[in-house]
Amino acid sequence: MAAHQLYLLTLGELAYPNPAKGAPERVPITAYLIRTARGRTILVDSGAPAALTGAADSGNRIPGASVSIAPEDDIVARLGKLGLRPSDISLLVTSHFDWEHCGGHAVFAEAGTPALVQRAHYEHALAHPERYDPALFSFPGWEYQLIEGDTEIERGIALLETSGESIGHQSVYVNTANGAVLLPIDAIPWTSIAQTREFPEWTEDAVAANESVEKLMEFALDYRTYTIFGHDPEQWASLPASPRAFNR
Repeated sequence: MAAHQLYLLTLGELAYPNPAKGAPERVPITAYLIRTARGRTILVDSGAPAALTGAADSGNRIPGASVSIAPEDDIVARLGKLGLRPSDISLLVTSHFDWEHCGGHAVFAEAGTPALVQRAHYEHALAHPERYDPALFSFPGWEYQLIEGDTEIERGIALLETSGESIGHQSVYVNTANGAVLLPIDAIPWTSIAQTREFPEWTEDAVAANESVEKLMEFALDYRTYTIFGHDPEQWASLPASPRAFNR
């Protein structure tokens, strides 16, 4: 199978005012860059809005939550450390439109980067602006490629529909040069959820969330993947961060 290089991008930190059920108090804001065997550069998510760089809190996005986002945590700066500009990104994949996952999308809209999201999530997000701020992801003249369900986008790279935390959320599988990796993102944001099934209070469909955890755990077993949870502070602190490629 094709082998790809994966880079883990840390784009700041979020601290909850009162940790939700089973949630860590402080979590990394994350994204991923894949250099594919065919020479493409695929970005998964884009972090928090640039307006929050240097801010003390997240505003009304999560009342009372504090953020710690330095200038070097901005998605453009992180890509720069890899020798990339927004115009160098071949494809932008959105896991879901929560603000700390799509906050940097504007620079890719300006660059005209092809973008991809699950149809179910796109339609759901537009219908619920109270949670998903359209100003962060919907831009005139920039259209998303809408997919439905599990989709292989290149040999060894697949998007997995994993609704629950968000309707139409998607996770990512990538067969890297250092082994197969599963990125559940917010379908399993931290390790304990896989055991406790105690989902955060903002989960939109707990039944679907549980089914997605089952799906991802079975997938990880079948494909013998290493799983990197989307916001797990202890795990992320133990992994090589960009500009080093992921290895284990």
